[in-house]
Amino acid sequence: MDSLFTDSLTRDIALTLLEKGVRIILLLVVSYIAYIIIQRLIERLFDIRFVKLSKEQERRSTTLHSLVHSVIFVIFCFLVVIMILNELRVDTTSLLAGASIIGLAIGVGAQSLVKDFVAGFFIILEGQYSIGDFVTVKGYSGTVIDVNLRTTKICSPDKVIHTIPNGLIDIVSNYTKGMYVATIRIGVSQSADPDVVLSVLQEALGVVSQRSDVHEEGASVGGLVQMEGNSFIYEVSIPARRSDAYGVCTAYRYEAAKRLAAAHIAMARFVIETQMTKTIEEENSLSKEKKEEA
Repeated sequence: MDSLFTDSLTRDIALTLLEKGVRIILLLVVSYIAYIIIQRLIERLFDIRFVKLSKEQERRSTTLHSLVHSVIFVIFCFLVVIMILNELRVDTTSLLAGASIIGLAIGVGAQSLVKDFVAGFFIILEGQYSIGDFVTVKGYSGTVIDVNLRTTKICSPDKVIHTIPNGLIDIVSNYTKGMYVATIRIGVSQSADPDVVLSVLQEALGVVSQRSDVHEEGASVGGLVQMEGNSFIYEVSIPARRSDAYGVCTAYRYEAAKRLAAAHIAMARFVIETQMTKTIEEENSLSKEKKEEA
């Protein structure tokens, strides 16, 4: 009788262990398959998102890719361990409570740091700006020289390096993406013949348009746009990338001043003003709206 009881108990234990073992193996297999699928999806996302990158940007992409893989691996390992312990009828409530308390303590103690890392992750993922872009962030304008998960470094035109925590960045103005229109305003004496002035400005524009950093389509002499004191104000628009705009405007000022002086046309004391206006796409959109209203 005792022998039968022992055999039955042994058989029940063996069946239980076999059942749990099979379920744990299935759990591991399913978890591994899910992990591989998610990793493949992430790789596809990175292949689509990060194309035509510089060496520095490729390094950033590789770092971000590795970070995402590591985070997903840790999360999967934690979930698998919890599910295996549940299968073995081990109470995981205290373990989850302890992990929650530790996570809460870390989150509260390093709140700004976590915020910086999360913001940096999405800045890099969304490609809001890259190294070499000319941007305005938190009132600071300059060229981006470094982007990582915690901070962004911007070198302003006066060579001052500004380090900005990513968590503080709310609005970014990127002047490098797309083409911008540099507007140059020239004031000349009202005694000068407007037709002669426009001819001189058009000649200067033709010379500057030969530069490789000028987008010829859209470059134009806008004509006489304003009268101020004893001067007429003429406006010239030159499409160029924001990073090239300063050089383009300087070149045009030189060519225009040289030709106006040769034509004995007196310029006003305030001479020329340069500013950045809307992109070409925005200008085309506004012109279409005006035509529709008309």
